[in-house]
Amino acid sequence: MSKEKSIIIIDGGNFYHKLKSLSFHQLLSFNFQAFCSSLARSTDLISCMYYVGEVKTTGTEKSQKMYNAQQRLLGDTIEEVINEISYVAS
Repeated sequence: MSKEKSIIIIDGGNFYHKLKSLSFHQLLSFNFQAFCSSLARSTDLISCMYYVGEVKTTGTEKSQKMYNAQQRLLGDTIEEVINEISYVAS
């Protein structure tokens, strides 16, 4: 009998705001891979995706700060995923 399979899709905007409401402010150090593994429990985790909508820049200082923060978060997250893929491939 084969293991059940799971795919986890995280809505980044809602996830971010929920973590903030729980007073979790270390978003750049959040371990998404461990979180997905925890959610998957004993199933075979096929994929874990984190998606976000693009922050629209309207030319205001606030929108530029939001855009910069999103790019910083995504850049760190992508780098972490690339490192994990490299580790698995080795």
